[in-house]
Amino acid sequence: MAATIPIADSVKPSVEEYRITSYDGLTLPARRFTPKVEAFSLPKAAVILLHGFIEHHDRYQHVGNFLASQGVQTLTFSQRGYGKQEIKKNYSNTSWPQLFQDIESIVVQERKALDEKHGEGRVPLFLYGHSMGGGLAFGFFARPETEEGAPKAETKKLIKGIVVSSPWLRLTHPPPSAFFWLAPRLLKAFPNVMWYAPVNPAELSHDPAVVAENKKDPLISGVVYVRAIAGPLLGGPRLVSEWYKNYPKDLPVLFAHGEADPVTSPKASRELYEKLDASDKDYKSWPGFFHEGHNEKGDDKVHFLQYNVDWILRHAGSPDDGAEKAGPTPGVAAAPVVMNSFEEDADEKKADGKACWATLMTGEKYLPGLVVFATSLLQTHKSRYPLVVYVTGKLSERARRVVSALGCKIVEVKDLRPTSTSTNLAYERFGDVWTKLRAFELTQYERVVMVDSDMLVRRNMDELMDLQLDDGKEIASSFACTCNPKKMPTYPADWVPANCGFTPQTHPSCLTSPLQVTADSLPTHRLLNSGLVVLKPSLDTMKDIEHMLGTDPRVLAWSFPDQDLLAALFESKWQVLPWTYNALKPLRYVHPRMWVDAEVRNVHYILDKPWQSTWQEVRSTDDATTHGWWLSAFRELDMVDGAGAGAGAGRGAEGGGVVIDPQDWQDLVRDNMKIGGEHEGMDDFLQSQNGNATNSPRSRFSNL
Repeated sequence: MAATIPIADSVKPSVEEYRITSYDGLTLPARRFTPKVEAFSLPKAAVILLHGFIEHHDRYQHVGNFLASQGVQTLTFSQRGYGKQEIKKNYSNTSWPQLFQDIESIVVQERKALDEKHGEGRVPLFLYGHSMGGGLAFGFFARPETEEGAPKAETKKLIKGIVVSSPWLRLTHPPPSAFFWLAPRLLKAFPNVMWYAPVNPAELSHDPAVVAENKKDPLISGVVYVRAIAGPLLGGPRLVSEWYKNYPKDLPVLFAHGEADPVTSPKASRELYEKLDASDKDYKSWPGFFHEGHNEKGDDKVHFLQYNVDWILRHAGSPDDGAEKAGPTPGVAAAPVVMNSFEEDADEKKADGKACWATLMTGEKYLPGLVVFATSLLQTHKSRYPLVVYVTGKLSERARRVVSALGCKIVEVKDLRPTSTSTNLAYERFGDVWTKLRAFELTQYERVVMVDSDMLVRRNMDELMDLQLDDGKEIASSFACTCNPKKMPTYPADWVPANCGFTPQTHPSCLTSPLQVTADSLPTHRLLNSGLVVLKPSLDTMKDIEHMLGTDPRVLAWSFPDQDLLAALFESKWQVLPWTYNALKPLRYVHPRMWVDAEVRNVHYILDKPWQSTWQEVRSTDDATTHGWWLSAFRELDMVDGAGAGAGAGRGAEGGGVVIDPQDWQDLVRDNMKIGGEHEGMDDFLQSQNGNATNSPRSRFSNL
């Protein structure tokens, strides 16, 4: 259909069309979207997608493509009574019990197929239902076992979690109350009675193309059997009023609903969410969205689907999550400084082909940044890959204990420096960063993403581990911003906005088609930022780097040592990544035509560090929003009280988390941080920014 998502085109899936046989022999048209083998050696998760009332699975091709592009195998099928069925003369001749039995049959078949192809339980399976399908997904687990068509308990255990999109629990504008009395009596007396129950296409999406496609779709009709309506119309309210009590407490669930949905009631979704006694439940409200978030106009559908995909991936875990994990160390008491355990050893977290994140730590000044970065990467956004921290002999034992407690793998390396000392560095501290390039020596891994520790992960970005480099490209990174907004005198003279590689870029094309380096590119467009670099470790490359450091006269002139070397060594051989993976914090106000808060995967805190200033000091600056994100993430660690010391005993005591020695943490805070307890107004400020997340402050260079 017309509603497509260009961003999904980055990885084309394999699409298989076939017919799937249900419990009673009826075959249903189906389509499986499988991530390409060369991009993803193993699907990160699998989804069975349940469509809505009087529609069909052909309307979800762009959804299947999008999910598969991010490693999620997706099965769509037209449910009984809808789409191109063998029972065309019996359009909508279906019932809730039949639909639930179809779902159970397909869940069992898909679980078996995944296990046979990839190994038992290695690919977690999720249900994703929209509208009628959302009610079915939730009802699959909440309807009493005594109800007709209820699935077996063992079948329910095959599902890792559910996504419930705009579920049909109650209609926004329900029929007269008399219908609820009349419907069951009509069915009993006249089982084949028909009813006119259309859905207004204009209420589905703000996208005129979606509305037009729906109006002319020959497989959509509002004339239906009453038995098709009766299930969701009568059963949906019972899911909210009573049956929700049967929902498994330990099964993760995401509710996603547009606030302006004129078809199904967002109030009912919110009520169900608030009533539900589940240990892992989320509710995502979408202001202004109509009924089909996945078909909303422009990038709105991208944001909607990306949020749902990220949730699935966070809950997918690693292929070996079923293995027994070690508990907390016996005899370790609860301490004031606690974080939830990352549990897996670094070697156990190598997913699908030996890859890792890697960052350098030579001293304690960046340790607060590493604590927040590691937590946001491994815990909050649940990367499947280990974080390797390579250190030099200068790192204190106290710092090493903190790094180990974070669940990071420590690798000892030697300092790396040129034979002659440069006098042209932008900052004196840059003399240590040559050692970052030791990441190329981590040859025990096939893929390394080298990162700085002054970062905050906002969305899972594991797809970088599977990134396919273009022909002739050996590394991937994003541009250096050469705008020099703070007018630093040590920066090169040609670092001005007109010469910046980000200046020509605008949203949304910058996400799918970032400016690439060519033979005609400006010299400043050939410069990368080394805060995040995707690379393949190689001892031969490391020898080339050491040779350059010993012989290349340009070394003495470089202002940004490691990234200038990489730009020179890989000239015309580095692939440009979208800015979102290395979102340099000044980009938010320097390049507002490109920056969108909701797109940020990883913030890079170049220049002033958020742990070296208080909220009161930054609240009136251009950095207020990005620093607020970091301070909020730090505060959520339960590591700071009003006096700036640890105060988070409860989390570890209850959860058996990793314990950082309280004295180590207090010393670290005292020596390396400037964190005040006054955060007055920060939450309200950040909430106001979230409420208008697609906007950014006016650029000081908006004339460009």
